[in-house]
Amino acid sequence: MGRVGTKVTITGTNLAGATSVTLKNVPATSFAVLSPTKISVVVPRVSNGRAYWKITSPGGTATSPSPFLYLG
Repeated sequence: MGRVGTKVTITGTNLAGATSVTLKNVPATSFAVLSPTKISVVVPRVSNGRAYWKITSPGGTATSPSPFLYLG
């Protein structure tokens, strides 16, 4: 869970080389690949609700297994 502007860490696999991170199809304007298994991302401006993170990397696009609760 996080508010707009909050920095969160997403964990997974094969995240190295990520080129985009979105929440509810809204691109995160700030993200950094910390390791092949972690990305730090600032929650983009979206209305309150739940949505899945989508991460695009050279290997394809992955979607978080559970929704993220965000507060506008």
